Amino acid sequence: MNPQEHKAELEQRKQEEIISTFKKVVTDWFKVTWNSLELHIFPYIGNKSIFKLKAKDFIKVMELLRANGKLETIKRLCQRINEIMFYAVNIGLIEWQLLTMRPNEAVRVKWQEIDFNNCLWVIHAEKMKMRRAYYHS
Repeated sequence: MNPQEHKAELEQRKQEEIISTFKKVVTDWFKVTWNSLELHIFPYIGNKSIFKLKAKDFIKVMELLRANGKLETIKRLCQRINEIMFYAVNIGLIEWQLLTMRPNEAVRVKWQEIDFNNCLWVIHAEKMKMRRAYYHS
C-alpha cells in the first residue's frame, strides 16, 4: 500500500468521523426517505385523509411499481409506510386494522390471539374461511 494513499485515507476517515454526527445521518436518511415518499406515494395518496386510507390504496401504488420491476423500492416503501402507520396508531389517530390488511378479522380480534413477545397475531382456524390458522407478524 502506498503510504501517501494510506495517510490520505486516514485523513478522509477522520474528517468523516468529525462531520458524521447522529443528527447529520438522520437528516440524510430523512431526505432519502422523504424523496422516495414524495416520488412514489404522495402523488397518489398524499392528500387523502389518513382516516379514509385503505390497504387497497397502498396496494394500487405498489402494483404500479411492481409492473415496472421496482421490487426493492416496494420493500423499502412498505417498511416506511408501516412505520408511518404505526406512528399514527401509537398517537391514537387511526385503528390498527389498516396495518394488518385483515379488517374482518381485526374487528373480532381477542387479546389472547396477540403474542406480544413474538410480535405475532395468531388467527385461529375456526375464524378463517379456509379453516387454517393464520399467523400475521
